[in-house]
Amino acid sequence: MFKAISCSTITNATGVCFAVVETVVCKHRIVSKPRGAVHRDGDYHRAVHVWIFAESTQELLLQRRADCKDSWPGLWDISSAGHISVGDSSLITVRRELQEELGLTLPNDAFELLFVFLQQSVTNNGNFINNEFDDVYLVTTVSPIPLEAFTLPESEVSVVKYISIEEYKQALAKEDPKYVPYSLEGQYGQLFDIIMKRYHCNVEAPSLDLQKKINRYAPMSLTAELTGLTKEDKEALVLLIHAARMMDDIFHQQVLFSNPSLREWLKGNAHKSHFDKLKWSYYSVNKSPWSCLDENEAFLTTADSAIRLLPESTKSIPGWNGIEYKAAFSMKKPSGANFYPSYMDKMVKFFIFTSGDHAARIFNPGAVTSGYKTKQLFTLLITCDHAARIFNPGAITSGYKTKQLFTLLITCY
Repeated sequence: MFKAISCSTITNATGVCFAVVETVVCKHRIVSKPRGAVHRDGDYHRAVHVWIFAESTQELLLQRRADCKDSWPGLWDISSAGHISVGDSSLITVRRELQEELGLTLPNDAFELLFVFLQQSVTNNGNFINNEFDDVYLVTTVSPIPLEAFTLPESEVSVVKYISIEEYKQALAKEDPKYVPYSLEGQYGQLFDIIMKRYHCNVEAPSLDLQKKINRYAPMSLTAELTGLTKEDKEALVLLIHAARMMDDIFHQQVLFSNPSLREWLKGNAHKSHFDKLKWSYYSVNKSPWSCLDENEAFLTTADSAIRLLPESTKSIPGWNGIEYKAAFSMKKPSGANFYPSYMDKMVKFFIFTSGDHAARIFNPGAVTSGYKTKQLFTLLITCDHAARIFNPGAITSGYKTKQLFTLLITCY
């Protein structure tokens, strides 16, 4: 059984910087080990790779590694990369590495996890053994980021450049010695396949596919009989519908942090073309970019997603408004989406967010985080004791059960 390792850089008493690693063996015993020893012994460990892709020019951002690096010095490589630190998640790491290596500050929804890749290589005359599980991320920007906007630490990166995806593929295919080698025939070839498929296919095929998916659902209409309700009951029902719409917003947020942006983007662009209308229609059925009837396979990609502007994510450049990026989501539905998403890596956040004035949180969706389960909120909402506090007590008659109001709500909403 191999050892899973996470790395963290610290400074010792003499001011020398080194990496401490957390090693989990089969008996769950944790040991520390310097980064150099990890690569000397070929221990398995985790890291992240981040690629920045510009849609308008179909280019990838590359960095040239500093000459002092212990692996692949002076060669052109990934936009950014680094080991996952002890106690950190993969997502925390990608954000940190972009800030440290390129001076970019990007939010969680800028990062799309594409796949996990096992990188294995032996360099430096056998002294550097790399057995690394890499989480490969893609950041999609609308246009290239001006090169002068980057802040490059001399110990990490010497210079950056954009290169067309085709030119970069050719350089890798012919094993150009100026570039860190990646096999296009191996797992890493997925990166280029994914990008090419997104931007080099006609609209007709995906449009027909979406129409077939939509046709699997039978349209139906629902009506509600409200004549038997009193004035007070109707007022209570209005509040319940209002609360349910808030719950709907919470549900969309729970699926993934970029889901609300995607929802508004698709809705706002549904009138532009027949294809855009189909996207919005099928999204409305699933309330996410993953198809429920197809084992949560994605029917949209980040290329279809919302464009967001970050005016202060880099150092200021005269005449440039900032980074425009696509709100990202993965091709596979994350584990825990709708309930406790995997990107919520600190349990303490969950307990903080679910404590306090619950009623106020329901009516202030901004205070409710994706870590709060919809089921818990609904349980809270339909409990008569809480309902009396949440709504105007005078609007709810003692003889009308909250459960009956919810039955009406389901048919009306």
